[in-house]
Amino acid sequence: MITKQEIRKETALIMSLKHRFSERLDKLPPGVLYLKMSHGKRRPHQRVDGREIYLSRKNTAIVQGLKDKKELDRSLKKLEQNLDILEKLQAQYTEIPDLMPAGMSLSSQTKGPLQKVAPMLSRDSIAEIASRWRTEHNGNTDYRPEERIHRTSDGICVRSKSELAIYEYLKSHGISFVYELPLQLGDHLRYPDFTLIRRSDGKVFLWEHLGMMSDPSYYRSNINKIYEYMAENYLPDRDMLFSYDYEDGSIDLLEVDRMLRGFGFIE
Repeated sequence: MITKQEIRKETALIMSLKHRFSERLDKLPPGVLYLKMSHGKRRPHQRVDGREIYLSRKNTAIVQGLKDKKELDRSLKKLEQNLDILEKLQAQYTEIPDLMPAGMSLSSQTKGPLQKVAPMLSRDSIAEIASRWRTEHNGNTDYRPEERIHRTSDGICVRSKSELAIYEYLKSHGISFVYELPLQLGDHLRYPDFTLIRRSDGKVFLWEHLGMMSDPSYYRSNINKIYEYMAENYLPDRDMLFSYDYEDGSIDLLEVDRMLRGFGFIE
């Protein structure tokens, strides 16, 4: 179900993406890439301020940078279009609850997938669910096993030192969670880094730690993955948590602590 709050969140996400894309553009080579016939072959050239520069094999980084620039420019134009649509929607949209006649209410089926977890579960019930998750899935899947090179204190192999730190933090604070619990998203099977249950109300959250967002291919892959989640109604700040590494690969657990306290996982 669309709400104005979700429209505002989507707008905030687009603004954030525009900022990130613009920052990335500033670091890419100037000019545009095009192919020009030379010696019977179409060869890459760079056009800058009216000048044409031939790009040889040693200029592979420039070629890739100009390709990325073209893709980012196209994405920025689409983001601008989406932003304009959302601004109009925000102004004109009437939320469904405001349209319900007196005496009628929405069924629980209108809620998102994660909302189907029963509210106000007892702490014993939450522990039972987490225990069942761990019994059915111990965190060691066949999904890219060669990358799982770090072992936690209870024997689960994770992919990075940041995931290891988060895992041990969650464990030490008694938060009910499972590592890489498989989740079907449309035609794709995804493995969210962590799946957590909040004690206060039994709500389930997915958590993705995005560790190399300065890498263009990793960045594109994870932005696409976030949109896959959103297409299945798993929304940032409602159903999903995100954390990040700094560019030097470090992680700040104080930020993680603040986020989890803000979402009510630590009382």
